[in-house]
Amino acid sequence: NAPPVATKAVLTFLGPFGFRLITILFIISTIGTLHTEMLVIPRISYAMARDGLFFSPFGRLSKRTRVPVFAVCFKVFLACLLACSGTFDQLTTLLIFALWIFYGMTASSVFVLRRKMNNAPQPYRMIGYPVVPFFFVLTAVWLVVNTLLTNPLESMFGLMLILPGVPLYYYFRARRHQSRT
Repeated sequence: NAPPVATKAVLTFLGPFGFRLITILFIISTIGTLHTEMLVIPRISYAMARDGLFFSPFGRLSKRTRVPVFAVCFKVFLACLLACSGTFDQLTTLLIFALWIFYGMTASSVFVLRRKMNNAPQPYRMIGYPVVPFFFVLTAVWLVVNTLLTNPLESMFGLMLILPGVPLYYYFRARRHQSRT
């Protein structure tokens, strides 16, 4: 197997020492990303549970540490299952695919919110609106479609992990609405 283009480029321009330095920097970056993911994702399920949009155990905080321990443990369990299910490249493709779906939806929500709530206070200004978010959404769509075409197995697996969330969301939303009336 030939080394990846990035490996050849780093070795050519920076030599073996530069290659080791870049590798260490990538490892540090990866650890930082994993750390952030382990802090953020459980907090999302915690907030959803507190709003009545997810299972109630996810909405509990440890009295001592104020950490959503159940949500963190569940996230670790899922991560272990995924880590045992495929190669690093497959998992990376699956994760990036899923993230870009949500990045695109989040960016497109700017258009919806600005239209629905145009009189609401806007405490920040988006540079280049509407051109910049439009191209961001376009890029997200392109990346998702490209991944669907080039990696259909990982894409379908990613969709199978995401899609059960849709009926769950509507179930919890209806349940929350019933409890308020």
